Amino acid sequence: MASIEFRGVVKVYDKKNLVIDDLNLLIEDGSFTVLVGPSGCGKTTALRIIAGLEEVTKGSVLIGDEDVTKKEPGDRDVAMVFQNYAIYPHMTVKENIEFGLVNAKVPKAEREVVVAAVLKQVGLERHVDEKPSKLSGGQRQRVALARAISKKPRVFLMDEPLSNLDAKLRNQMRRELVELHNKLKTTFVFVTHDQIEAMTMGDCIVIMCDGRIRQKGAPQRVYNDPDNVFVARFIGDPGMNVYPMEGGGFFGFRPRKVGFAGSGDNGAGVDASGDDGPADNASGDDAVSWPGRVAAKEILGSEVLYCVKTKLGDVMLKTSSAGRGMDDLATVSVPRKNLVFFDQNEDRVRDENEIRRLAGGRLGA
Repeated sequence: MASIEFRGVVKVYDKKNLVIDDLNLLIEDGSFTVLVGPSGCGKTTALRIIAGLEEVTKGSVLIGDEDVTKKEPGDRDVAMVFQNYAIYPHMTVKENIEFGLVNAKVPKAEREVVVAAVLKQVGLERHVDEKPSKLSGGQRQRVALARAISKKPRVFLMDEPLSNLDAKLRNQMRRELVELHNKLKTTFVFVTHDQIEAMTMGDCIVIMCDGRIRQKGAPQRVYNDPDNVFVARFIGDPGMNVYPMEGGGFFGFRPRKVGFAGSGDNGAGVDASGDDGPADNASGDDAVSWPGRVAAKEILGSEVLYCVKTKLGDVMLKTSSAGRGMDDLATVSVPRKNLVFFDQNEDRVRDENEIRRLAGGRLGA
């Protein structure tokens, strides 16, 4: 096992395309760290820099206490699992797994023990002599994982390894990867653009945008306490409702923290009057409300996701009640205690006095 550290890493392509901008990041030893962000944010480049597949323009990379910035990929003691599996179609499962061991001149008897052990870990014992064409997508991904495990690396690097799988299989593989990490106790670095994968798999997530880290922390911490508007909107399904404020700055609230006024079915403690009068007065001093119209409704099993058009803009709302229909008039209401505030630079406001001042003002531009 080993920690990974970026120290002032910059990556520029063609002397003008800045992809990584002064990246300083410590990935803890033994953690399951997920790099997440929109396409082009630099997360895959960061992973490839760890692996040695990309050179840094400036800065250094450490694995454990060792500076590996100038080391070749094969000398870094890492294993990488790719989106497209990268397994050999003409080889059997066993041959794919032991390929690297053969190149490393590991004795046959030892190879047999290692292959048998990793096959058991990934549940492929019955497929040892089959070729990839006979396997499902999930099984092929397990072959790639088994080959990585067989190297006994200090670090596992995974570049969107689940993106080619269907939804059901992706959910299964998420669980299996978390279980595998718990068994191996090795440092995992996982790249994805899917914030749900990040939230459900990582014990630490790093949200990136434009080559910079926007926030790092435990999933629940990042969800409940976003540092800026970008993170607030990116994390969550859907993300936070965020709107400009009169006089500058922004305020927001999570879809599960807002409900229909007077319904009592929103799980957010809202029990407003239902008055469709002025927005900031509709629900008394403890909540704010805005009249609107239901524009969209999605049944999600035990929950319903609504989009309500108001003077603020579209308000996304999650509730257990399916009682509202398309085009119904509806007033949405959120307790003031569930509001969060951001300054004009879209950074979080945490000063209690400033929060009280903002919460007491008129909300909306």
